Amino acid sequence: MKIKLNNMRIRALAFILGALFVSFIWVYVSYLIPIGSVDGENIYKYEAMQRINMDNAVKSIGKDKAFDTAMKKLGITVSDSELTNEYNSVVEKYGGTDELKSIMIDTQSNITMLKSSIKKGMLKQKAIEKLAKDEKATNDDLTAFFEKYKENYPGEFKENEEKIKSDYLMMKGAERYDEYIKSYEDAVQIRIY
Repeated sequence: MKIKLNNMRIRALAFILGALFVSFIWVYVSYLIPIGSVDGENIYKYEAMQRINMDNAVKSIGKDKAFDTAMKKLGITVSDSELTNEYNSVVEKYGGTDELKSIMIDTQSNITMLKSSIKKGMLKQKAIEKLAKDEKATNDDLTAFFEKYKENYPGEFKENEEKIKSDYLMMKGAERYDEYIKSYEDAVQIRIY
């Protein structure tokens, strides 16, 4: 089949191709332009635009990327089903989707940011639990911990020994977690363009 091209068809084709080219350039400039980098990995404008406080967006994304790297190194993950279950629990806790959306409007948040925050909290908790497993507790450690936080434990030391030990190890895990994350945040290289 032969296609006959006349002057009108050539103009229409040129117009369509020109419009596509201009659209591509507009999208690239508007959203895909790098605005910074973290450890050599670009941060794009569309990532920063998802943040409320644009002044700190690059630094915030940098900390998030450092957090993600730290969790990967620890082998910590959260599945989509775990995240969905936790999100649904939060929705229920706050009285349903409409009430939660109202709260998010008041706090200048959105569902994407909420789910990201929930996921980060879940990853942090799993990391603390993992780091706590490597900790040891002597009787002196547990006794001192009990004396310091006695108001949290009804009764005597022996009655609460397992809970005291669990809480002590989680506290130590949280301390190790803070040091671990800080080492990643301190090592990250952030450049703002």
